[in-house]
Amino acid sequence: HLSEALAQARVPALHTLSLRSNFIGAGGAACLAAALRFNTSLKMLDLTGNHLGNLGAEVLADALCPSSSGCGQQNMTLADLTVWRAGVDLDGARVLNETIRQRGEHAQVALCGHLLDDAKVKLSRQVIKPAD
Repeated sequence: HLSEALAQARVPALHTLSLRSNFIGAGGAACLAAALRFNTSLKMLDLTGNHLGNLGAEVLADALCPSSSGCGQQNMTLADLTVWRAGVDLDGARVLNETIRQRGEHAQVALCGHLLDDAKVKLSRQVIKPAD
């Protein structure tokens, strides 16, 4: 029901939302993504320690994609998404990073976790950088 409140702007002054370690999986990420498409106040979302996986990362990326990519209604206010230790591997990180880069604004995605081995972490540092 939090997703309904976010989507219907019942909490217009909410700029930061931390949902750390709430057992949010891909289904919960889909509900959040649907709500984020219509939310115009949230600027920071922390999903650290959840179980999003790559599917959850993909649905969030879809909600954040710029309108020029043809994905319909999207959120253009969220600027900081944290998905540390959320079951997102390098493939999911690439999807999120590409979406953030397409936005052309000072948005960033923070990702770190146990699914990335040392070689992938090295590669992710080259691929996943905050917008300048």
